[in-house]
Amino acid sequence: MSVNYTKKSNFLFVTVDGGWTEWQELSSCSVTCGEGIIYRERTCTNPPTQYGGLECQGPAESALTCTQTVSKPRESDYKVVVPSMSPYGDTL
Repeated sequence: MSVNYTKKSNFLFVTVDGGWTEWQELSSCSVTCGEGIIYRERTCTNPPTQYGGLECQGPAESALTCTQTVSKPRESDYKVVVPSMSPYGDTL
């Protein structure tokens, strides 16, 4: 962080250069099958730029490719449901 002094009227301001926050967690993949994108973001608020200080350098967003594959469902992944014949919700 650099410190510079700026005088405006009878006040002395210390310029504050902006600093990046930590990267947010990666988003989920943008697709459920095939190639997609995952994102993450950060902001220039740690500390925020003040009194003419410098903005953060570098990207605020990052994107990476992701690949999602769908496996063939197994028979054990399904459950047999018998419809109710009773007005009280009892199953057969």
